[in-house]
Amino acid sequence: MEEVKGSVPWKAEDGAITYAKIKGEYSARGLDVCHFCGLKFNVGERIPRIIVGCGHTFCTSCLSYFLRNNRIRCPMCRKLLKGVESVDKLPLNFNILYEVVTKDPLLSTVNFEKCLQADPDAY
Repeated sequence: MEEVKGSVPWKAEDGAITYAKIKGEYSARGLDVCHFCGLKFNVGERIPRIIVGCGHTFCTSCLSYFLRNNRIRCPMCRKLLKGVESVDKLPLNFNILYEVVTKDPLLSTVNFEKCLQADPDAY
């Protein structure tokens, strides 16, 4: 069987190799929700942030719950991240955040490039 672009190989029980289409939608792959609380990421309390060291992503609200004594233990892999002063200092997961913004009816209409070029002294 010929490999199809945008697909992954999959071996059936009978040994035949087939190719399954990769789902491009974040929601179809379960990437639009925090894997601890199960709620959708947003640009408020549920901003997707990355635990440095293991790379797992959780919402800001859940990460605040895990933060104890300047440490966060990843609930998925149990890796310990030390020296975390604030959850807000953890890096954003821009891939997921981009999906959140583009899927939101209000945020998708904002011209962020124009906002970045605006003169703050003009206001």
